[in-house]
Amino acid sequence: MRRITSCLVCSGDALVGTPAIVAPFIREYALGGAGRPDPPTQALLLTCTSCDMVFYDLRYDDDEIAALYTGYRGERYFELRHRFEPLYTRKYNDIMGRQPAAVDTRKRTVKALICAELGDDAITSVLDFGGDKGQFIPDFEGAARYVLEVSDVQPAPGVTSVSRLEDLRDPVDLVMLAHVLEHVSDPIALLAELTAAVGDRGYLYVEVPLDRPKMPPPWAGRLQTSWVDVVTRNPRVTVAVDAVSTPVRVLAGGRWIPFTFPRQHEHLNFFCPQSLSCALERAGWQTIVQKQYNHSTGPLGLSVLGVLARRAVSASGIPSQAAP
Repeated sequence: MRRITSCLVCSGDALVGTPAIVAPFIREYALGGAGRPDPPTQALLLTCTSCDMVFYDLRYDDDEIAALYTGYRGERYFELRHRFEPLYTRKYNDIMGRQPAAVDTRKRTVKALICAELGDDAITSVLDFGGDKGQFIPDFEGAARYVLEVSDVQPAPGVTSVSRLEDLRDPVDLVMLAHVLEHVSDPIALLAELTAAVGDRGYLYVEVPLDRPKMPPPWAGRLQTSWVDVVTRNPRVTVAVDAVSTPVRVLAGGRWIPFTFPRQHEHLNFFCPQSLSCALERAGWQTIVQKQYNHSTGPLGLSVLGVLARRAVSASGIPSQAAP
């Protein structure tokens, strides 16, 4: 684990920080272990005033990412998360991303966005990167379908699983990256890596949730800092307050509620249209179209941002490379 002090999208240093806790479940499930120092209890939720990117300063390393997402939403994951977060129920764990009606709706929505820009016959092969079973790949007629997923689930019928991008024999027409960028420690590096999967003239569909935590007003800064310091002194107090704080923040919608706080969990990054466009451009992609819409996921609806992009090309027609 490491801390960053500049914007992970635009590299700017004009950042505003809000004290946050590291979720007790995350500390126990993914960050601890033999030979490792005690994981931190506090983080900073940073806002870049240049590109409007919001992100936590703590970045998970490769071992921590593997610990978190291997066996994702499996039995051990559920039991430990439910113990720390009682409102995380078995039903919610099992249906996330797998309700047939919600899956069909997402597939139709993504297909409509892509076909409206590219036509009905443009996509003949698709890779869903981090796509669970590949169940969200739209029904492009005759298209080869691939999924690259770290959690060891079996792919859906008609979907071929690959372990690495190098396992693809040929570039694909479309890479899907849905609800992945918010989880990764270096989103620019991942976006740049995916340019190789589509060749010179392929496309990328990115989808991220619009779920950034609510910030306290400026006058509450000292109160927030003191409260987080008090809460994180005792692990039992941290767990108890976190169990109440998070559902209160969710139910409050757009309002900040005193004595609640953001917590670093699985989502490290919180994009908006401006910051996502900036990230894509830096990684060698050119935005074609953006669209905001709602998903029916679990007990609460989820507002998301979908973006279709193509490989950026220079004036000479040569594909651009990611910015350093």
